[in-house]
Amino acid sequence: MLSPKLTALVARLQGISPMPDDDTLNEWPDEDVSPLETYDEIMTELEQETQVEYPFELVPYLLEVFGIDEGNGGFWRLLHLIEDYPNKHELYPFVQKATGSSNPGTRKWSCFLLARRQEKEDEPFFLARLQDEVAQVRYEALVGIIRLSQRYNMTHLIPIIEPLLQDEDYEVSDAAHDALKALKASADNDEKG
Repeated sequence: MLSPKLTALVARLQGISPMPDDDTLNEWPDEDVSPLETYDEIMTELEQETQVEYPFELVPYLLEVFGIDEGNGGFWRLLHLIEDYPNKHELYPFVQKATGSSNPGTRKWSCFLLARRQEKEDEPFFLARLQDEVAQVRYEALVGIIRLSQRYNMTHLIPIIEPLLQDEDYEVSDAAHDALKALKASADNDEKG
C-alpha cells in the first residue's frame, strides 16, 4: 500500500503522464509550468521517499510516466528509479507485462529495461513488439534482440527479423540490418537459445 506521501506524488505524476514528446516539451510556453519542471520536482521527492520505503505498488505508476521520446533526457532518472526496486523477481515480470501497455512510451521503455538485463526469458516480449504500430517500440524490441544475441545463440530469429529490413521507418530497417548481423554472429555463443 502506498503511503499518503507516495499517493500524493503518484497523483501529481498521473497529471503529467504520459510525458509529451520532446518537440512539444521544447516548444512549451515560458509562462506555463513545464511538465519537465513538475516531473523533476516529483522525481526528487520520489528518490528520497523510496530510500525509506519502496512499495511494489509504485512501479506500475512509474512505468506509465514514460512518453515515446526521451523526456529531454529526464527519463534516465525514472529508469534508474525503476531499476532500483529491490526485488528483481517481482519487478521484471511486471516490466514484461508492461511491454503490452496501451501507452506506447511504456511499451518502448519496458523493452529498453528488459534489453539492459539480457535475459532469454524476455525474447517473447521483444518478438511481440516487432509488429507494434509505433516505430520507436519496434526499434527498441530489435535492440533487445540484439542484446540477447550477445549472450545467446539467436539464429532461429533470422527469418522473423528479415521482413523488417523493408520497414517503412528507416531507423527500424537499419536496426533490423544490425540485428541480422548480430543474430548470425550469435551462432558461436555458448548459451544456446
